[in-house]
Amino acid sequence: MDGHHCSECAQKNHGFNPNIYDTINFTGSSYLLGKYLKHTQFMSGSGAISVYASSDYDDYRNCLLISINSGSVDIANGVAVSAVWNAYQFLGDTSINGVYSHPCFENKVVKLDDLSKTHGYCTNSFSIPNGYCVDCGKLIQ
Repeated sequence: MDGHHCSECAQKNHGFNPNIYDTINFTGSSYLLGKYLKHTQFMSGSGAISVYASSDYDDYRNCLLISINSGSVDIANGVAVSAVWNAYQFLGDTSINGVYSHPCFENKVVKLDDLSKTHGYCTNSFSIPNGYCVDCGKLIQ
């Protein structure tokens, strides 16, 4: 069933396997390196850009893996496409068109269905659903 799932139901009922992401080098291609740099360096550019408080690769990687293992999982067309972890701790800041907008307390990992493009960013996107797992009814926080 498509929708947002707690991590446990995504694994148990939909074949989501967070262990496959353990071996990814999240800077191992020019695409992934570009995403890492975009979200760990000084905020510049147009649009909304979020930047982690730490630019350390191990911090970035750990944040992504925690999110994949602990967050809610969005399943679309039967495939896990993203994971969101509400960290409840400061992760970084977002700017819009180069102007500070807000701090980030959530982490989103996208493109889970394409290991060559899986990357993450800190967010308070305001579009992350607050609700319940469509399988078990557990509150997704």
